[in-house]
Amino acid sequence: MDDKSRLHLQKMVKEYETEETTDKIRDVKHSKLIKQDVETMIHLKRKYTRMDTSTLLTMAQNQCGFLWKNYTNIFNKLFNDYLDLNILNKFIMILSKIENGKYDQHEASALVGQILKEIYIDSAIKEGDVKEKKRNGAKKKKKQKKDNVKKISWKEFKNMNME
Repeated sequence: MDDKSRLHLQKMVKEYETEETTDKIRDVKHSKLIKQDVETMIHLKRKYTRMDTSTLLTMAQNQCGFLWKNYTNIFNKLFNDYLDLNILNKFIMILSKIENGKYDQHEASALVGQILKEIYIDSAIKEGDVKEKKRNGAKKKKKQKKDNVKKISWKEFKNMNME
C-alpha cells in the first residue's frame, strides 16, 4: 500500500470510528494454528483418498481440532474442496503479518479487499471483454459472408438452373 492510500485509509478509520481489534489479533496469534490445521487436512485428504467420507471427516475433526472448533466454516469448505488454497494461503499470510506488526487490521483489510477485487471484479471485466471480442468477431464473419454473396434476379436464377 502506498503512502497516499495509507493516509486515505487512516482518514476513513478516524471518520467512521471503527472498532480496533489489531491488538486482539496479535494476542491470539491464530495464523500459525490455522496454517498447521490446513496443512494437516490437505495431508489427510491426500493420504486417505479411498477412506469413507464420514470416517475421514471424523479423523479430520480430531486432527484439525483448532480449525474445527474455532473456524468451522473454513473447516467445512476446506474439507469439501470449496476453497482455493492459494487464496486461503494469501489470507493466512496477511493475518500473520498483522500478528507480526507489519500491518494493522485496517491495512490488512484493504489488502484483502484488493485480492477480492482481483478475483471478482477484474475477472468479471476480463470475462466481459472476452465475450465482447467473440461477439464482434462473429459479427465480422457474418458481414464477410454477406459480402461474398452475389445478388441475382429471379430471371437470372431461372436461367442458371435451366441450362
